[in-house]
Formats: sequence, structure tokens, C-alpha cells
Amino acid sequence: MDQILVERPFPAYKGDELYIFVSYLHKEASAVFPELTWLKDLGLNIWFDEGIEAGSEWREEIGRAIKHASLFLYFVSPGSVQSENCRKEVSLADKEHIPIVAIHLENTDLPDGLDLTLSDRQAILKYEISNQEYQQKLQSRISICLDQPIIQPTLEKAKTNTSDKVNLVTMQSIGVLPFANMSSNEETGFFADGLSEDILDNLAQTSYTEVKNENIKVASGLASLQFTDRGQDPSTIGEKLKVAYLLEGSVRQRGDSLRITAQLIRTEDGFQVWSKSYERTLADGFEMQTAVAANIAYITRSKLISDVLKNYGGKQQEEFDGIDPIAVQHYINSEDEYLNIRLGEGGDWETRVQFLKNAVEADPNFYLAYAWLANAYYQSHRFRLLSLQEARPAAHAAITSALALAPDNIQVQFQLATIHLHLDLDYPRAKAEIKHVLTQLPKWGLCHLRLARIALREGRTSEALRQLANASEFNTGIERALFFGFTAGIRCFAGHYEEALKASAQGLKLAQGGQDRARNLKVHARSLIM
Repeated sequence: MDQILVERPFPAYKGDELYIFVSYLHKEASAVFPELTWLKDLGLNIWFDEGIEAGSEWREEIGRAIKHASLFLYFVSPGSVQSENCRKEVSLADKEHIPIVAIHLENTDLPDGLDLTLSDRQAILKYEISNQEYQQKLQSRISICLDQPIIQPTLEKAKTNTSDKVNLVTMQSIGVLPFANMSSNEETGFFADGLSEDILDNLAQTSYTEVKNENIKVASGLASLQFTDRGQDPSTIGEKLKVAYLLEGSVRQRGDSLRITAQLIRTEDGFQVWSKSYERTLADGFEMQTAVAANIAYITRSKLISDVLKNYGGKQQEEFDGIDPIAVQHYINSEDEYLNIRLGEGGDWETRVQFLKNAVEADPNFYLAYAWLANAYYQSHRFRLLSLQEARPAAHAAITSALALAPDNIQVQFQLATIHLHLDLDYPRAKAEIKHVLTQLPKWGLCHLRLARIALREGRTSEALRQLANASEFNTGIERALFFGFTAGIRCFAGHYEEALKASAQGLKLAQGGQDRARNLKVHARSLIM
């Protein structure tokens, strides 16, 4: 056995419940043990070979632990792929059909045999992504493999202490601190100041939406200027600005290259909710600055609202009243997966569908999960994960269950219209459902966009453009990039190519990754050709 360099963080699990077997190189225990501690704090059972009792036969104990594990977690490194013990453990897990998740601690070339074994397995490249994104991805994979949600400690606290409710409106607030100039160049300092101002302006302009629970309060730039010095405690700054979140960042210059880093921090506990780095060229000038600022604000706003829901809203939204908390957690995980898909921050449709299926299995009375499951089946067909013959009956089954539970709910009715429009191609029924929704929420932009699409498909171009004008008045929040993509598409089909280019260019500034960017890129290219 390799020499153990650090003390084990806790005893290996022994019991009959689900547990995770961990395979790693013992010399890398200092890097692996903190990950095991984090997973154990989430309530997961962890088995690793430091738990073998004295006198036990080493191979027998390892083999027994692997065969009875519910998940095999393999920490990949140049050392671990050369370890005979690690390779044998992976081989046995594969032979026993144990789900394997490989976490790459650093860039590693896999030997041919190991590459073949892991070629169709879930891999997480930890060294390439932020710690927050890594933890989200790993939690998602584990939850799917174990078929159970992972309850965050903050959410668990909210569930057990229901009398201490949080004001969600107060929680949806943010201060934008001046971005730090990490170079001596004065020009970089001007860029950093301008970037933080642009981000604040973008957040302030999209701080209102008619959609429930999507309003955020933005502290003034003048108030935030007093916190130019780094190192102050986030909770202190949050208390002074009266905000629950902070956005801070830095700009570093090397030659003509810029590295821009932004991070969203929860002031209550200093937790980093999201972070991202941008590699740009200073010569790209003002256009680059505005695009990066728009993207940072776009993601920040969405991640903030999502974090409030995950950590504080599970017990306070009326849609969740009477719903099993486990089902709610699955639903919240599905929403986070969808958000990451839209923003280009990871996520995939199959995982989203599985979370929603888990939600309705945990609580068959969860109408909202059924409604979004119907939408997820449609999206899976749109991205060619399901055939029409698979997606249509599955979507109809889900929306029928939602209608039986909440026939008058706006979200349910809207998803029913989506199924009629995209899977059934039944335009009259889709139009009727959308108009019914508009009687209750007359300024919902997506409804007007749906009507515009129907009008265009039926050859009524002027009607499509009229509906588009109605929608343009309230394109806010996560739907903004989607709105610009739809707008550009309709204007392109109507022959208004220059206006289509302007709309898609605005969408591309917001969405620098994900499905919304793909939509805008497609229509932008089509408009350029035309």
C-alpha cells in the first residue's frame, strides 16, 4: 500500500445504507480528504480503505466494499492511473456494473485500457472549472446515480426551522463593488472602473420584471465606492449596503491580454455562489467591455435568484405548499440544471429530466414538476435526445397529470400550449391556450412571442411583427437572450435583415455560451447571409 501522508478525516462507512466507494492514490490524500469531508457533510456515506480493520484480508475487504457500493468515485491523476491498486478497483467496479464517476484532479493522459473502461463514463474535469461549478456538477451526478437528492445544509436548516422565515424580497439584493486593477497600468484601472459601472447599469436596467420572485434590488454605485479596499468581510459590507449578495472582481493585464474575473458572494456566510474568468484583448476596446459587462450581469442576476430559491425559498413559495421536501429538492436541482444549460454554465437535458421524474415519483401531487417535465420532454426532442414518437406521448402524459392537479395554473396552461405548438403542430389549440394565459398575465413576453411564431408559420407576417412589438416592452431577466433570439428569427423570416442582426447582436452580448447563444448565432449567420 502507498504511504498515507495525512490523518484520515473520519472512519469509513460501515452499514447497510447506500454508500460511495472512493478510489484514489494515497499519496494524494491531502487533496482528496477535503473532498470526502465535504461529501460527508452533505449527508453521504463514504467508504475508503482507511476503514479496514486490523487483520482483515486487504483484497477481500476492498472487493466486498466495491461490490456492495452504490457509486464508485475515482480521483484521476497521473499517479492514480499508474497505480495497480486503483486500476484493479476500477476494473472490478466496471465488471460489477457499479456506476463510475471520474474526477480529474489535473490534466491526465489515460492508459489505453483505463481509457477504454472510462470512455462512456461521467467525467468531471475539476482542474478546468471553478470550485462552485465542480461541486454543482458532482452533486448532480451523485444525486442521479443514487436516485436521491443531496440536501444542502442551508436548505436542511430552513426545513427544520420553519418558524424563522426569510424575507425573499430582501434576500434578492446585490451590491457591485469596484473591480480591482491587479496591474500597474493606469489604462487597466480605467477599464476596471468602466466595467464595474457597466455591470451595475445592466443589473439596474433589468431589476424589474412582472414575473413573480424575479425582482432584485441593486445598491447604488456611489454607496459601493466606499469599499474599494480588498479584504473586508462580506457580511460587514452586506450589512452596510443592506444587500444579501456582492459581486466583486478583478482585471489583470499581461501584454495586450486581459484576464477578467468575477465572483458572486453570499454576504450571510461568505459563500462563493458563482465565479467566472474571461480572457480578452485590450485592443478590442469598448465593444468588448460592454459585452463582458452584459454577460456578467446576465449570469449574476440569474444565479442570485436561483441561489435564493435553493437556500431560502423551498419552504416559502406557495407552489411548494404541502409538497414533500424531497420532491422540492429534486425540482430545485432540475431548475438549476436548466439555468446552467441556458447560461452555458454546464448542465444537460437528460439530468434535468431525471430530476423532474424523481420529483413526481417522490410526490405525485407536484403539479409544477409535471408541467416542467412536459417541457423537458419537448426540449429533449428539440435537441435530438428523443424522437418525436418518444417525446410526444411522454410530454402529453406529464401535462395531463399537471392539468388534473392544477387545471387553472398559468404555468400548466402555458406548457400545454407549448406541447400543442411544438410537438402537435396544432396551432389553433396552442393559440387558444396562449390567449387564455394572456387574460391573466397580459404582459408576459413569451406568450406574445409564441403568438408571433404562430402568425409567421401561418404566413401572417404583419401580425407576427405586431406581436413582437408587444413583447419588446418587457424583455427582462433570464429570458432576455432568448427574447433577442426569437426577435431576430422573426425579423429575419419577415425580411428585416438589418433589424434581425441588431437583435441577435444584443443577444450574443448577453449569452456568451449555452443554448441561447446557439440560437442567436444561428439567426445572426442567417441574417448575414441574407
